[in-house]
Amino acid sequence: MGAIALFTTAFGKILSERILLIAGLFSYDSVNTVGWQVFSVTVVAFAGFIVGALVLIIGAFTRSVKENA
Repeated sequence: MGAIALFTTAFGKILSERILLIAGLFSYDSVNTVGWQVFSVTVVAFAGFIVGALVLIIGAFTRSVKENA
């Protein structure tokens, strides 16, 4: 339960910091190429983060993991 709380807190903190960074980059110029690069990298990184978390959760319930535990 503690690991889930820590994971959720870390994810929320990272997400809020990235939102502030992207908002700051887009506040002056909406066609800012640096802003779009940061946005794209953030979206891909979060997608990978979520996929990795789901794979770990699903993997924890597989038969081979349960047999070894």
